[in-house]
Amino acid sequence: MKTFKYLIICIFLLMVQPAIASESPDTLNEETIKNFRYHLKYSGQIVTLKNGEYKTQLRPGNEEDIKNYISVKIEKYGIFKPNFSLPFAIVILSENFGGSGVFFEITALVNENGKIVQTNSIKLGDRVVVKDLKFQPGFVTFRDRERDSIYLSLLTHRETDPSCCPTKLEMLCFTLVRDENKEIKLLTCEEADIKYPLPVVKKPALYLYPTTNQKVKVVLLPKGRITKTIPKYKDKWIVSASPNGLIDNKYPYLFYEVELDSISLPKEGWIVKTSDLENWFNNNLPKLGLSHKEIKDFKEYWLNELKGYPYYKIRLLSQDFLDENMAVKINPKPDTFIRVIFYFEGTYDNKEKLKEPTIKIPARKGFSVVEWGGILKTSDKSDVKSPHYSFFAEEKGLLVLRSLSIENHKIKIRVNTNGCTDKNSINVIIKKSSKIDPKVPDYEITFVREKADNCKAFLPDGEVIEYDLKKDFNIEIPYTLKVNNPVIPFTKDDPYFTIVKVKEEVQEEIIKGEQGEFIRGAIQEMITDIRRDIKNATIYSIQQEIKRYKKSSEVEKVKKLENELHKIKQIKDEDFQIPEDFGGAKPNFEDLINLSFGPIYPCRAKQTEIIVDKKISVGDIVNVKGMTKSGPFYHVAGIRRDVLEKIQVGKTYKVSLCLVYKREYFGFIPNYYVYLAEINKE
Repeated sequence: MKTFKYLIICIFLLMVQPAIASESPDTLNEETIKNFRYHLKYSGQIVTLKNGEYKTQLRPGNEEDIKNYISVKIEKYGIFKPNFSLPFAIVILSENFGGSGVFFEITALVNENGKIVQTNSIKLGDRVVVKDLKFQPGFVTFRDRERDSIYLSLLTHRETDPSCCPTKLEMLCFTLVRDENKEIKLLTCEEADIKYPLPVVKKPALYLYPTTNQKVKVVLLPKGRITKTIPKYKDKWIVSASPNGLIDNKYPYLFYEVELDSISLPKEGWIVKTSDLENWFNNNLPKLGLSHKEIKDFKEYWLNELKGYPYYKIRLLSQDFLDENMAVKINPKPDTFIRVIFYFEGTYDNKEKLKEPTIKIPARKGFSVVEWGGILKTSDKSDVKSPHYSFFAEEKGLLVLRSLSIENHKIKIRVNTNGCTDKNSINVIIKKSSKIDPKVPDYEITFVREKADNCKAFLPDGEVIEYDLKKDFNIEIPYTLKVNNPVIPFTKDDPYFTIVKVKEEVQEEIIKGEQGEFIRGAIQEMITDIRRDIKNATIYSIQQEIKRYKKSSEVEKVKKLENELHKIKQIKDEDFQIPEDFGGAKPNFEDLINLSFGPIYPCRAKQTEIIVDKKISVGDIVNVKGMTKSGPFYHVAGIRRDVLEKIQVGKTYKVSLCLVYKREYFGFIPNYYVYLAEINKE
């Protein structure tokens, strides 16, 4: 009888073991993908597919079955092999809950510590049509740097498309990144570039000093991608090294560059004036263990790279970080391994106080290996994102120049002025860009007006402002320059000034005296009322979305919106920006699609037609002509008073809306909070 019991137990274990293994497979192949246990984005359920599908039972007339019905299917997948990391799979899943909607999402399966795990998923939308899925390996050239990218082409809905039949061809880009918690995430390429810019460790140089002539094996194990090597690297270097440091009788060191998945910076560091960098290196590199020759090589490279900013923040990456993220295995094992990898960040001021790290001078003994390198980052504060243009002197933004000249290592720009424009009004952003020649740095210069010129002088010649490249920006020859600002060349005799002057004179004649003052005041009061209305509509929208995210316990989104709400409330009513023209607005829908979820400031004007089937109130969804169950959706967040008085139930109107908030919604179907600004009968 005992024998029988043991036999039963053994059979049970044999049956259970494969089931347990299938929960965390260690091989990425078609069978794994089609029979994986997926966490679904839309329903939030976890289901195990069988041969690429999953369905709950659906018995005729059973309400519980109908209520809980879900069908999941793999629509497309691909297994891809990057150059310097493990294979991964991209999977397109669809979910159906018994109705006409079929909701698509994209996810990834990756190898983490020998087990296949699923990343997060990203919603693609309802009833899209997946066309193609391609992988583009990342690359680094002298001009560009790209991540490993997944390109998905699919048909999505235009505003006029019926739900069944999307016609707009889209190409979406996705990539895998490792976040601050060391987890692999699937993100859009745009989001990845913003949240996790790729840190590239430039020119790590490995010097080998064995005690006798011998063969040395070097293996690079970065968490990221090796992008460049000298000599050629294939899984390892096996080289002949001499005590004098010569490698294979021709190389002074082994060279490589690596693109890391993530970066962790120490709090300690230094802020050094650019003109003092050479002295700083002379004083500090010996303390870090570098020899005279190694310091000479280091300065020859980095002094040429570190230009364009008056100061640089310098941080020394910790040995723990290097061991974990830039591991180097050397056989025979060196007796001494000195690693000096800096993080350089250009900055315009030296006000930040950094505590200097404690440096222990390493002693060399026996077989010694020395490595130096660095990561160069320009300040995020310098980026010009979605610029507003500054043509008139009272406008802030990317300067529209009237003339530009570069001569004798000086830049002269002519800009419009009301009498108070000078160098202090303008922020000059300098970014060191890709190189045309490896020995000649290339700089991009952008002029941004940060202070509005609200003085009253009439100066049709504008103002000429001159910058000395060496004195003002520490840029020395040789170099190449690119100026990013647009130029509109004209003089005071061109029609622009004549028109403006006549316009000012006519306006002055119309509204002179007490009556003019009254009219001006009334107009200003009306405009301020509209600004206040749109501001309140924006506040209402944010508050509604905060409530929504609180219900779903999405803490980060709540925090983000609470911060946005605070910013909006701080703007004075009279300063709240609104479109100049509601009626003639024709928005760029590509631009609207690319907007992030959240408040839109200033709001975007849009014209459409609505059918009024009931009295419209704040909180309603307006019935847009051609609207289906899948959208578009325009939630009323505010209504102009005279518009409310004109609206009659049963009528169709052409309306001018202002989009004040883009709601988070799957796919590309419009879903906004809006302010009803103007209305006309069809």
